[in-house]
Amino acid sequence: MVTSRLLKAFLVCPVKCHLLSEGEAPAGTEYSAWAAAREESYRREGVRKLTSQETGPGIAVAEPGLWKHESWRFAVGRTLRAEGWEAEIALLQRIPLNADAMVLVQKQAPQL
Repeated sequence: MVTSRLLKAFLVCPVKCHLLSEGEAPAGTEYSAWAAAREESYRREGVRKLTSQETGPGIAVAEPGLWKHESWRFAVGRTLRAEGWEAEIALLQRIPLNADAMVLVQKQAPQL
């Protein structure tokens, strides 16, 4: 399965990606630990800024099977899988579909 972690490793070094896919543990250094902590800190701060205006039950860890039926606006910390790919999503925003948008979508749909 291709994951976010493997894709990120491939962009840095294809050999590193191959080793990770084979289950090799990466060598831990003080710099790599610091860089990972900094990245996580930036991620948390970004999620906090984007959701700071949200009140009530708008932030959820929604289960993918229930996404169409929930009243959430943001889902935090999801891992999505499809057709051999896996992506770790820090923040997912749900944009409600209104009647005007439905009409627009229906008008643009190709005829079969």
